[in-house]
Amino acid sequence: MTGFVEVRPYAELNAFVAAECRGVASRRPFRPHQTVKDVAEAMGIPHTEIDLIVVDGEPVDFGYRPRTGARIAVYPVFEALGIEPIERLRPAPLRDPRFVADVNVGKLARYLRLLGFDVQWSPTAADETLARVSTDDQRILLTRDRGLLARKVITHGLFVHAVDPVEQVVEVVRRLDL
Repeated sequence: MTGFVEVRPYAELNAFVAAECRGVASRRPFRPHQTVKDVAEAMGIPHTEIDLIVVDGEPVDFGYRPRTGARIAVYPVFEALGIEPIERLRPAPLRDPRFVADVNVGKLARYLRLLGFDVQWSPTAADETLARVSTDDQRILLTRDRGLLARKVITHGLFVHAVDPVEQVVEVVRRLDL
């Protein structure tokens, strides 16, 4: 049996969803076994980009199963706004950021190293290796591959929107308040 929920992505999460879903609540089908994480990822939003999900006014975790008619608000990583009283979906933020970079952001990795950041990058690293290094070494995964960020084991990742490497550096520095 299929039900429906209303999902509203906020701020930069709108870049991941279809144009007709940006900035508005949209009706989405779901099945009873699906979690709010499944619903958000089905819209194209990587879970690593989400910091808070609110269902019918209450914060929930990724494993929450909504009921038909639920209103779901999906928020990005909060850097400037303190939400400490609310339970975040991911473990504590990594305040001493170390990175692992996908092959598609190699120049970004090089620039971040020049700025003094600890960045692991290999032009031959497989997705499985990147996911393992990110998890085992508590590194933020930098990538332009949404599928890679959708892996359950990855808790800290950043989808890099910019294509130009210099703009990528500016984006990472701003988004992580470095």
